[in-house]
Amino acid sequence: MAFLGAWHDVDHMLIQIDGESRLLLGRLDVNSGAVDTLLTVRKREGVLVSLDGRWAMCECRRLGFSPNAALLFPLDDPNRVLSRAAIILRQRPAAQNANAER
Repeated sequence: MAFLGAWHDVDHMLIQIDGESRLLLGRLDVNSGAVDTLLTVRKREGVLVSLDGRWAMCECRRLGFSPNAALLFPLDDPNRVLSRAAIILRQRPAAQNANAER
């Protein structure tokens, strides 16, 4: 179990549990130790979570979307995709970032 660096509210921190082929994103109740499952994705897809614990983005496959789409959705309602990108978002290498700032 790994803390994702984000809190959903004052009593719940967001955690990730690694399975053999899946990642589980959940909320850990810090008072009771109970875990709610928010979503499960294939391990290779991964999930990014906003620091405020309200939003997530993944390269998840969803019916009706491009298989290369990056999907953004609120964690309180993961079935409501608010935005999508037709390309997979990737970080540029540091050398490119330095040149872009000049």
